Amino acid sequence: MAFGHGSHGASRGIPIDKDRYACHLAENNRVFRGQQMAEIWEWTATQIAAQVRARQVSAVEVTQAHLDRLAAVNPSINAVVQEFPEEALDAARLVDAALNRGEDPGMLCGVPVTIKVNVDQKGHATTNGLRMLADLVATEDSPVVSNIRKAGGHHLGSDEHASLFPALVYQE
Repeated sequence: MAFGHGSHGASRGIPIDKDRYACHLAENNRVFRGQQMAEIWEWTATQIAAQVRARQVSAVEVTQAHLDRLAAVNPSINAVVQEFPEEALDAARLVDAALNRGEDPGMLCGVPVTIKVNVDQKGHATTNGLRMLADLVATEDSPVVSNIRKAGGHHLGSDEHASLFPALVYQE
């Protein structure tokens, strides 16, 4: 528990559950966490889904914030090896459109994710971290990717995977 701010009783000195009321949107697309401000890309999945569902920020804005952060840091860390910015923005637009129609996109409402390169994502290479598998394009989503999409989440790209990990076989 922590003392917060705003309309949740903190102005009266009432302790509040900081995690439950962790984000309050500010003009510059930041959220307050106690006395600190957090960028959209720092939000938790729960915070993103809540803010998108409440229409405090659009799924497109959230996705663009994550794409911008990816562009800023990925060249130095090379964590994401396949990027899908247009696909991610298109999926975010679908979430925003569903909300505009009064539909619930799901519990991951507008949450962008990255998925390991060893998980099938329809239309993308499942390389398992190996260049020689660059032509191995998935014809359908794996169940985990399908579930993410059904829940209103969408992927920004594929992140790195240790080469040959799935090929390690222990024999007795």
